[in-house]
Amino acid sequence: MRIWFVGVNLAWSEYRRSGVAILEGGPDRPLAYVRSDTYRLVPEIAAPILELDGPVWVAIDGPVVVRNQAGGRPVDVALAQRYARFDVGAHAANLNQLKDNPRGENLVELLAARGVRQMHRVVLPPKADGSWAFETFSHPAMMELFGLDRIIKYKKAGVQLKREGVRTVAGLLTEHLPRLDPPLALSDDLAALLGRDPLAMRGRGLQAHEDQLDALLGAYVAAHVWHWSAERNWHLGSAETGSTVLPMIRPDVDHSPAP
Repeated sequence: MRIWFVGVNLAWSEYRRSGVAILEGGPDRPLAYVRSDTYRLVPEIAAPILELDGPVWVAIDGPVVVRNQAGGRPVDVALAQRYARFDVGAHAANLNQLKDNPRGENLVELLAARGVRQMHRVVLPPKADGSWAFETFSHPAMMELFGLDRIIKYKKAGVQLKREGVRTVAGLLTEHLPRLDPPLALSDDLAALLGRDPLAMRGRGLQAHEDQLDALLGAYVAAHVWHWSAERNWHLGSAETGSTVLPMIRPDVDHSPAP
């Protein structure tokens, strides 16, 4: 049986494009890269996911459940506390900032029409049946999967720093994804994506490449959650105020699920 694993690097506004990356795998199939691209509107982001035939697991790097009108969600505060020494800080998501247009919620509503249910807690058995979507966050996912001491500061950086940061991220993906469990083999298409030279990019091309790399990481997180469930993954937050699901590998991070 083939299972699809999708990562969505969701922009908070429709004025910026969102990365989508798709992997495939299954109980008797190795994990493999399929494709990646960027899209602007939520229905455009949902379209390549809705056309997939079979179970699909979707990791969304962006706020999905946002109920607070101002300030930050409890999960945003908790993430910043747990990963503060790695310079990880979550943007405070609220309805004012999102202009009462929670794109993550809109996306999961479109996916629900395909039978994709929303996951807030890691309670399913490993390699569970069904189709699921959940919120994740790329920076702490990198801390867990790659064992980094500090985040790679390529977000909202100047052009040169962004180029260097994106190149570093591509190198980390190239180095670690084939070695993790489950491993993601470096196919020709994946190697071509990771081998693009961001030092020769600028503007929209550089941003699109960054978005696809972040989406690729999200797709791998989706596969990791399916493969290991609570054995090597955990959650923060709640269904009522927002939650995130992350790999659980580092012994030096507090992985208790509160709040």
